[in-house]
Amino acid sequence: NPFSPPPPTLSFSNTTAQSIHLQAKSIQSIFLQSIDAIKRGSIPENAKRSPLGAFQFLSMALGHASAASAAITLPSMVHADASIRKASNHWKNEFKGMFDEALSDRELYDILVKWQTVDNKNVRGADDEDEDIRFQRNILKILHRNGCSLESTFSRTVIQQKRRKIEETCTAFCSAINNNETLLFTREEMIGVEVISRFLRDNSTGKYIITLKAPDTLPILKFATNPRTRQLVNEALSKKCHDENTPRFLEVLKLRHECATLLGYQSHGHYMCETKMVETPEKAEEFLLELLEVYRPKCLEELDLLLDMKRKDFVDSAANAKNEDDSKLDPW
Repeated sequence: NPFSPPPPTLSFSNTTAQSIHLQAKSIQSIFLQSIDAIKRGSIPENAKRSPLGAFQFLSMALGHASAASAAITLPSMVHADASIRKASNHWKNEFKGMFDEALSDRELYDILVKWQTVDNKNVRGADDEDEDIRFQRNILKILHRNGCSLESTFSRTVIQQKRRKIEETCTAFCSAINNNETLLFTREEMIGVEVISRFLRDNSTGKYIITLKAPDTLPILKFATNPRTRQLVNEALSKKCHDENTPRFLEVLKLRHECATLLGYQSHGHYMCETKMVETPEKAEEFLLELLEVYRPKCLEELDLLLDMKRKDFVDSAANAKNEDDSKLDPW
């Protein structure tokens, strides 16, 4: 029942690959039963009596499944156990496919269009400013943008396949970022970083083990006084997964463009901007260029201020003076 509260959030301390699987199957089952109920016309009586009917039932089903699935997909980004990240990534792909399939279901779309026509004519009238009518149109717009209005079943299927490939590629991209690559630093190289004892030590060298995850890298980039230490971390982050993720990035760009053109848009940019205030990529670019010109003087002013701070740091630290050029700014 999508009107029931979402299941309780998984506790990471008790999370296992099996618990993720069981909870995810339950979420999937409830959602698919809800979609089937709309198609069979067997939604609960309280939903039938609502002026929004099937629209409200679909919205609640989507909201319930989305809220509940967050507990399943979050471990893919933060959990230390690789097997749990793998299970979470699997269900992240499955949920995305489930939502995409539902929101590109032509039968569901036709039912909602019919419901809207009857509702607007017999119950609410045709007032464009009516909040319920805007809600209905927004739901139909989402399904329209997922290909429901396309007459070709083949085109709708191709879009679903491409979107699933996009999600799988994005998941692989993020999974690679969450790998266990590390750097090693001595205590002297970590000067300035507080609570250094929280870092594990390498058994063979005695150096501190630094992962390339934000809780480790951010304190070093912000507080380490040795510029070489900050440089090594910055360069490792910029090159992280470069070889495996660059092809994935380019593949996603290609697939997004193909989906947009199948839906009748000039590009993915046009598809994304359609529902935004900016409306078109051309207007977005024009706006950003205007901002660039307005803020350029302030940018140059603050760059000079940062260079002055860097030169002062050189005076205070002989080590910095040896290792860095005080005439330019670096990302670290």
